[in-house]
Amino acid sequence: MVRAMLTDQRDRLPYRILTVFIVLFAVIPDIGVKFTTLGFTWTALRLTMGFGLFWLLATRRYSVQIRLTALSDQWMIFLLCWFLYGAVLLVLCRYSNMHNGVIELLAIWNGAMVFALFKALVTTEAAREFVVNLLLILLVLLLLVGTFEILTGLHLPWSGYNDIGSTINKLPNKHLATGFMYNTNDYSALITCLSAVLLEKRFGILRFGLLAAVIGINFINDANLCNLAVFSFILLYGMLLPHVNYKREVSVKVVFVIILCCGFFAAAALGFLSRGKMVQALNLQLQRASSGQGSLFKRINMYRDAVAAWLKEGLIGFGPSSFAQYFTKNPSKSGIVNPHSLIIEIMFQYGIPVLFGYLYMFVKTIGRLMKRLRYESYLPNREKYIMCLAFMLLYFVSSFAPSSFLGYIYPWLMIALVSSYLDNSLA
Repeated sequence: MVRAMLTDQRDRLPYRILTVFIVLFAVIPDIGVKFTTLGFTWTALRLTMGFGLFWLLATRRYSVQIRLTALSDQWMIFLLCWFLYGAVLLVLCRYSNMHNGVIELLAIWNGAMVFALFKALVTTEAAREFVVNLLLILLVLLLLVGTFEILTGLHLPWSGYNDIGSTINKLPNKHLATGFMYNTNDYSALITCLSAVLLEKRFGILRFGLLAAVIGINFINDANLCNLAVFSFILLYGMLLPHVNYKREVSVKVVFVIILCCGFFAAAALGFLSRGKMVQALNLQLQRASSGQGSLFKRINMYRDAVAAWLKEGLIGFGPSSFAQYFTKNPSKSGIVNPHSLIIEIMFQYGIPVLFGYLYMFVKTIGRLMKRLRYESYLPNREKYIMCLAFMLLYFVSSFAPSSFLGYIYPWLMIALVSSYLDNSLA
């Protein structure tokens, strides 16, 4: 295990500040300082990762010991192997886009660095609670921004609505939410994944309100898979929590109905406040779903074509950032050139070695969580493990929503947090 040691408790504030920057820029990577050199844009996220690791090593606050039983180390080693294998494919494969491929590999490298930094910074229960609170604050901020966009039709500078060449900018309906992301699917996937933090603490009515906001915004954004993930984790929570004696427990069916009703109520309320424009958007989503013209049906065709191409000539992988390049030259019947699935993206671009490695690590993490839940009866601890399981479920299902998922760091940050909880339970 990478044994990260904080040798002086008087230095806790600098570590907390560094943790804030890592979480902030991992969740919202496009904000902050940027500069371009050699055709690459260096963001605050990439600078923070490098500076944080250098600072910890330079100040001798980080000592390294490898223990392969630690889940954090296993994930970090896997990501580093993934990075090296991808670098080889980038050079050898004809469909790889060199520039975008390097950017994608940097994201995988940064994922490994998140695990390394978390081993140094998130070593206590207080530190883990601090990260969860940060994620909750960011979730509330994202929901406020998304609600503002839906009501006003105005968007932040890095939204695709402000990019003349983007597809989303050509859509007639501007009353959709992109938040700090480029498009609606990326935003919906992000708020869906972050909603798992609502299981860590009991927020009462506030929790129902935040979940209703997530469901309402996802519905307006046509992110039906994200809402499927939210409903799934509500059911999961209802099934797992009753194993302990909890007086305030609410029937899972009642919770499901309440959240569903609140979600549609939030969507309808937003439509009313925007003078009917949102009502038209809601009706459009219902018509597309009933006629089979929604995005889900196009993606199914895309998955079928991608699997067929992979089985035919790409078992070892087509290389980093090759998916769009391949289907631009060999169009799919769906008309889509992006994977819209993390599993399909990994399978197509990195082949059997990385796909099997990823699935092994993912299933192993789920298995350890289920094992802890089987033997844990203390309610506060049990809620933490349910939250971690919800993270993994939401992450997996919502990864089918964005056009591409490998460029984001926040999934690795959440898995690093989950691994920290599990490694701590083994200590």
